Amino acid sequence: MQHYFYQLSRKPISIEVWTSPLHFFFHPELLPVELSVSPTDRKEAIRGLGVWMQNCQLGRLTGESFLLNPEARDNYFSGRFLLFRQAVAALETVTEDQFIRQHELVNNLISDLQQSFSNCFSDYILLDSDKPITMDEFMRTALPKTPYYIGTVLEYYDQKRGGI
Repeated sequence: MQHYFYQLSRKPISIEVWTSPLHFFFHPELLPVELSVSPTDRKEAIRGLGVWMQNCQLGRLTGESFLLNPEARDNYFSGRFLLFRQAVAALETVTEDQFIRQHELVNNLISDLQQSFSNCFSDYILLDSDKPITMDEFMRTALPKTPYYIGTVLEYYDQKRGGI
């Protein structure tokens, strides 16, 4: 499955300041996980974003910008709180002995909890800064009815998983 880095701003982004894959090559510490970033078909990725936003009732894409609906946050996270609560419950069952002796088990439960809160294997947003944020973080903090302009779009794959 394809996933993207979308460069966004609340004002139009000049092509001269679009982020390139080289930015991440020279600053690998900015990548949230071990990812490989490459150019992609920008128009197709933006079209796909618009279809997704419409299908999930998140907002409306117009050209190379979009507005989020006031209910976008609730629509985006619909059903996710139950998964978060399940991950919390699984972590709460850890015994002291498991905490001390079963590093991998506890580490995996913590990873599952983190993933249920902010999916690090989904799309990312570059919002007026160098550091990408997950789509989950963007959806929690984005302003409804505010135009977001799209700059570059980069495709990524997870190097450890051999693709996403």
